Amino acid sequence: MKNNTKGFVAVLVVLVIGVVTLGSALFLTSWIRDRIPETEEEKNLYDEDKYIGFTYGGGGWGSYFECAGGDVIIYNDGRAELIFEDEVVYETTVDIDDLKDKIDRDDLRTMKIKEDTSVCDGDSEYIYLYLKDGTKKDVGGYMVTTKKFNRYFSVLLSAFEPDELGNALHEAKLIYAKANNICSYEGWDLVDYVAEITDIELGDLYYMAEGEVEIDYSEGYSEFAYIRISLFNGATETIEERFAERDREIKEVNSIPGYKNHEIAQLLKSENCMGVYYFFDDGWNGAKTRSMEMYLTTDDEGNEYLYFFG
Repeated sequence: MKNNTKGFVAVLVVLVIGVVTLGSALFLTSWIRDRIPETEEEKNLYDEDKYIGFTYGGGGWGSYFECAGGDVIIYNDGRAELIFEDEVVYETTVDIDDLKDKIDRDDLRTMKIKEDTSVCDGDSEYIYLYLKDGTKKDVGGYMVTTKKFNRYFSVLLSAFEPDELGNALHEAKLIYAKANNICSYEGWDLVDYVAEITDIELGDLYYMAEGEVEIDYSEGYSEFAYIRISLFNGATETIEERFAERDREIKEVNSIPGYKNHEIAQLLKSENCMGVYYFFDDGWNGAKTRSMEMYLTTDDEGNEYLYFFG
């Protein structure tokens, strides 16, 4: 009985040692693989010029400006390009040596991606591997849960300054919108506010709105608004025509009010004012005491704007 027990223990010890040895070997192999450069054979798989790329800024649903994203291409010499609508809209440089130390392209190429398809409003993210035969391999998917992929994606994003790509993509969208007559829906609540007061629909005439609208109900009802809307070229004439249909006449402008040196008022002063419309709205207890002005302007480059002060 004792001999049987000893034999069983000996076999168990051998099995444990074998499992530990095998596990250590697998771990060590993985550890080494993550840290050694690509082999010459693996390097020959990839494009000699483009190192890596990734998606940037796309959304799942909504307006064009909420959904449209771009692609980033990073080259072996450290150059980086942001592509939007098949055009290079921004160029910069990154620390390519740091990226090559942190990203294993062969690991990405063979990576098994897990996705969380239960999320209703999520994002799709892809990393691009450019191959020597001219093709591009997309690695990623919808709401990826693979930790290593997400770590690689974070490394790519961190190669750029905060907001660098976001600002560049935003500017590219505005330029594209203006050229293609697409409404950006930026500050849509501001345009709704102006449309309600003026009885003019502006959604098809502008591509960007900025400003402030404040409503204070603590002491009755009061409003405060400084608004600047960038118009499509030719929109000023359209606005004038629509106001003429409503028997509103444009007034001659004698002076531009300072509005306590508000920054939007300063922009208004720097441009060529084509005319001004005056509006009255209900004040407290229905009194027609709310005076508002709407200015139409152009700058030295011929860009058209609408200003609304109330």
